[in-house]
Amino acid sequence: MGSDVPRALRYCDALGSQWDRESCYGGVFMENINTAIDQRSGSAGHQTHERSDVPAAIKADDPLYPCSGVDERFLRSCYMMQSSVVLMLNGYDFPQAFQACDKAPGPMVSTCYQSMGRDISGFSRREADQAIQLCSLGTLPQRDQCFSGAVKDFAYETYRAPEGFAFCAKLQAESKPTCYTAVGEQIFGFYTTPDARAAECAKAEPAFVDTCRRGAQITA
Repeated sequence: MGSDVPRALRYCDALGSQWDRESCYGGVFMENINTAIDQRSGSAGHQTHERSDVPAAIKADDPLYPCSGVDERFLRSCYMMQSSVVLMLNGYDFPQAFQACDKAPGPMVSTCYQSMGRDISGFSRREADQAIQLCSLGTLPQRDQCFSGAVKDFAYETYRAPEGFAFCAKLQAESKPTCYTAVGEQIFGFYTTPDARAAECAKAEPAFVDTCRRGAQITA
């Protein structure tokens, strides 16, 4: 690869826990994208780029690179960021970007769709109707994974579950379970106690309170 991505990933492998390694892998791929954006714009904006002379690991003729060139253990972390590369290369052509995600290997298709959801959330400035419209350009059944990625970003940016619930409430009935589960997963990270998580899930549409609770890992 034409960058320091392989070496950085090897450094991540030296970390002790799986969570630390996965977080490190994600950081490597995110920094690769930031480097690509800076180099395309001619900016030196990200001060962490100590070696701006090292080209980012992207290929104009392979929108899934570097994910298409890394070992299996790095795939999920890579594809969770890859939509940013795809959209940068194609000028934010969303239908074409979903087509690229559809070509990812097996289970990585859903991961790429989640990545698309996160980017769509930012692109729409967390305007729910536009985000839903853009996610709906994806193919079934992966479309719900785009909604999941978008709603997680909605909730994360405000650190408030109701922002996510408002998004889920706008979806068709068949897409709501995945959406409310995703908000529940965010709630699990927001609050340390089951009671606090339960209080947040209680704000969901009544039919999906239990769905949220399962996502938030509330067992009682």
